Amino acid sequence: MKFETYLESVVDRYLNGTLPPYLRSQPAPTRQTFPVNTVVRSTIDAVIMDETKDVLVFFTQKNDCDECAIVEKWLDEIADQIATIEPNMKIVKIDIYKNDLDRKMFSFHKAPKLYMVPGGKKVEEAHPSHI
Repeated sequence: MKFETYLESVVDRYLNGTLPPYLRSQPAPTRQTFPVNTVVRSTIDAVIMDETKDVLVFFTQKNDCDECAIVEKWLDEIADQIATIEPNMKIVKIDIYKNDLDRKMFSFHKAPKLYMVPGGKKVEEAHPSHI
């Protein structure tokens, strides 16, 4: 296929609204650490759309974010207690520096940020914290 033909097809798909967005994602983790699991762009939708679980999502930025490190340490410390009190809740974290987010689902300007996604609700109804 000639480059011009390929470019023309990309532009056509863009104008028709059928060109899927490119969203950067780390590889999915092969092992998880309980109770705070790691999600990436390619796995976050399945986790947050699970209607049987409440999901606390921690958006972090691993490079040069002191506040993120403090919140992550605090979350790791209390996660066992949360899991005991509320077994129907999942706690997950995602590095927004290495994983693109769908800004229609989550809108914020910087990390750290916590979002609570109640079970049975869509992400548009999620509640951001104010860290």
